[in-house]
Amino acid sequence: MAMSRLLLLNMPLEGCSMLSLHPTTLSLLHSEIHAVLNVLVDMKVQGEIQEREMSLETFQVRIGEAEAKTNDLKASSENLCGMVKMPQDASSSTVRDTRGLLIQL
Repeated sequence: MAMSRLLLLNMPLEGCSMLSLHPTTLSLLHSEIHAVLNVLVDMKVQGEIQEREMSLETFQVRIGEAEAKTNDLKASSENLCGMVKMPQDASSSTVRDTRGLLIQL
């Protein structure tokens, strides 16, 4: 339907001869209609741009949250690795101490 309106608006003014308006008036109306259409198209484009900017902001927030979670998981993983290494080190010294005691016996 929008395309048919555009086709009618782009129709040469001679095609409007059946109207009882002066050609200057027709030309003026034609220009005003085009101006209004341009404003409507601009408004629609601006609306779409705003929607996409809002989506972009939402994605950026989600990315920030995902990065924060990733950093938390890395820190937790490093802490767990440190906790696992401590008992091994402790058990190594315990094994050495125990061997030392057995050798002395």
